[in-house]
Amino acid sequence: MKYYMFLFISFFLVDATLFPHGVNYKKINGGIGIEVLYDNGEPISEAETKIYSPRRKNNTFQEGYTDKNGRFLFYPDEQGKWKIIISDGMGHGVSTFIEVKNIKTMETGNTGNIPIPLYNKILLGISIIFGITGILTFLATRKMRKE
Repeated sequence: MKYYMFLFISFFLVDATLFPHGVNYKKINGGIGIEVLYDNGEPISEAETKIYSPRRKNNTFQEGYTDKNGRFLFYPDEQGKWKIIISDGMGHGVSTFIEVKNIKTMETGNTGNIPIPLYNKILLGISIIFGITGILTFLATRKMRKE
């Protein structure tokens, strides 16, 4: 009996993360970027990139790889000279500083909740009613059989 009661109670304590939810986002108006090219103009794509902040010069702020066009963008969180090291792994690369004088602002938004169609809500409601009715009927007939 305790097992069935546990199932019945846990049905109502379902984690809210199982249900659809909205996603927040921030639209960045502008970041800091660098584009690296070989002497012949060909982009250095997928080159290892490391960014170091002005205050924490020994800790990597961001790591990644340049895109297919040899570009890497980052969004600094403080003003000052940011160190950028880019290496293609074959002896070619760049080590430079970029001065950040002002921090760009971001535009925030919310996608809202994912809309659930009315027929899905109706189906969910009917399913819950039938589920609860089935559990109660099962428990009642089990109790009657014992008597």
